[in-house]
Amino acid sequence: MKNDRTKLFDSLCRIDCTHRILMTGTLIQNNLTEFYALMNFCCPNLLGESGQFHENFSMPIERARYRGASAQLIKESIEASERLKKLVSPFVLRRTKEMLKNSASKLGTKHELTVWLKISAAQEYLYTNLIMSNVLGDEPGTPLAASQVARSICNHPVMVIGSDFEQRGESEEKKDALTDIIRKGLLAVSNIEDIEVDDYSLSSKVAFTLYLVDRLIKEDIRSCYFLNLHEH
Repeated sequence: MKNDRTKLFDSLCRIDCTHRILMTGTLIQNNLTEFYALMNFCCPNLLGESGQFHENFSMPIERARYRGASAQLIKESIEASERLKKLVSPFVLRRTKEMLKNSASKLGTKHELTVWLKISAAQEYLYTNLIMSNVLGDEPGTPLAASQVARSICNHPVMVIGSDFEQRGESEEKKDALTDIIRKGLLAVSNIEDIEVDDYSLSSKVAFTLYLVDRLIKEDIRSCYFLNLHEH
């Protein structure tokens, strides 16, 4: 959730639940926008409206990072950071790498299992059309945009057939526009009438995930399941 204006954020907020818990290894990256989105999802209204958060925290904190920032700006940045830390600390449980290393013996053995999945017929059809057709032009950024479409196919065909790619910020508008051009070109050369967009079996990843979750439930296994559909 890069910000609170994405379809993902809106969809998650529509889920009726008593508690909301998020786990992340990158709570704050380049700016505070993502941090606000995460906190606003877990604790709605804790940090106020987006504009209020920007005025009270983002702006004073980030201004001190500029070259030649005055002592006054640096002071205001420190004060804003302290206010923000005090406000969110009751809701953030932080574990550093050093803390995890010291408690490794208590966490038990970590087991990793790689499962290779064969893509479905629908995924193979779309992927082949993407590679073999003329929808890939020679515009700058085409390989990156094409890889985005390929990843979407590998995740689930519905991401290509029935979904518009979201804008993820001004810096990526051109790439997203090119990605959408490739997506539409792919659909133009593909016969998708027989593809049911709500059929989970069209995605090998989703089908395996549902199988695994069902098996864990039947075996009464308590577990945390982390899914990243952007890897393939």
